[in-house]
Amino acid sequence: PMQYNNRVQAVIELAPVNEFSEAKLEFLELIKERISINFNASVARFRSEELLDQTMKQAEILKEREDELRNKLGENQRIQKELIRETALLDSMLKTLPDYVYFKDTESKFIRISESMAGLFNAKSAKEIIGKSDYDFHPKDKARMYFEEEQKIIQEGKGFVDDTRQGIDENGEELWSSTTKLPM
Repeated sequence: PMQYNNRVQAVIELAPVNEFSEAKLEFLELIKERISINFNASVARFRSEELLDQTMKQAEILKEREDELRNKLGENQRIQKELIRETALLDSMLKTLPDYVYFKDTESKFIRISESMAGLFNAKSAKEIIGKSDYDFHPKDKARMYFEEEQKIIQEGKGFVDDTRQGIDENGEELWSSTTKLPM
């Protein structure tokens, strides 16, 4: 048996043609320890090379993932800048446009609204209207009509463009408007 640190590392079997002499047996005992040390060093070197190879492969995979993440981060930053720009343009439009423009979520709650509409809801600014629905501002029957119209547009995926409507303004005067509602 070949031992290193009191652990059997290998076993070498020798089959001599002639019987071993005492000198040969002593020599084998002497070199047995050196062979064990060299054997252990070879196994350690092999394992080190194996671990180094595995580490190199993992480092390569990590580098690829890092490059991929860096690319995604760059793309995300580009998209974020574009979104900020687009949001600023939309905000600017909603603040200055005299027409009534609004966006609602699938529950018919306002998510964006032009400043020109704030007066229709007796609000100081459009921000006061965000998150609310027509039920918060109109009689129940009128609010229900708007809600059902919007839900139909959402479900069917079809809206309408330039529908001429008659109404009454806050002073009781007859009011005509062109209405467009589209799903997004």
